[in-house]
Amino acid sequence: MAQTRVAIITGGASGIGLATAVAIGSRKAGWEIHVLDYNAAASTAVDGIAGGVFHQVDVTDYAALGVVFRDIYRRHKRLDYVYANAGVGERADQFYDRTAASASDEPPPLPRGTQKLIDICMTAATTTAYLAQHYFRLSPPDSTRALTFTASCGALYPSFSSPVYTATKHGVLGLMRCLDRYMWRRDGIRVNAVLPGTVKTNLLTTELWAQFPDELFTPVAQIVKANLVFLDNKDAARPDLDVIKGQAIECSGPNLYYRDPYPFCDEGMKRVMAATDTGK
Repeated sequence: MAQTRVAIITGGASGIGLATAVAIGSRKAGWEIHVLDYNAAASTAVDGIAGGVFHQVDVTDYAALGVVFRDIYRRHKRLDYVYANAGVGERADQFYDRTAASASDEPPPLPRGTQKLIDICMTAATTTAYLAQHYFRLSPPDSTRALTFTASCGALYPSFSSPVYTATKHGVLGLMRCLDRYMWRRDGIRVNAVLPGTVKTNLLTTELWAQFPDELFTPVAQIVKANLVFLDNKDAARPDLDVIKGQAIECSGPNLYYRDPYPFCDEGMKRVMAATDTGK
């Protein structure tokens, strides 16, 4: 009897996460897909997914997230795929708003939702990766051991009206590039990131989506396609890649682009950054 393979997708009850869960479930290849989401009412979206299991959890609560990972691992004593996808958007231009206290010399309060944005988009990506590393290590040798992050085109370019969101996504891409080397070398974990362009999900309001031209939206199916490349460790368009790891695929309209890290400015900087590789 074929071994059940186990996936965890955070923020998986809607948008890109849900579409990825549906795509994996539709393969009927023995997957059990655990969808983690804060919105308990969204559990119905998971009902029709083959192998889908819903977990209501706040991904910013490390203790609670850890319990969910532990309980999922205990079901089959393995973990194959973790998709750190949970995210929220930033209200356009709110960082620049004048507050009611702007005439005072007292420190103003942070714009509403700023800390939550950082906690979900950056901190939870980090803690999800840390838990994934732990349970991948406990998994049998035949485990797929694939960790994927949802970053954003905002990981490469400034999204001017959303500076905090942009900063978190730059951080997620940097996190992936760091984890890739150590996790692969130490534990055979393939780490990658998908960088969606403008995708119509529930991340922004209808009013905010209206500022983007319709013809420039990226189909959710394109992001799913990139995620399946990472999961399957295979891309017919890139036969030169024996192992797909440390890759950032940017999705723009119907196109997928592999984005390399910035080149070093000079040989000295290359040597400086090489010296940060202290792990064995």
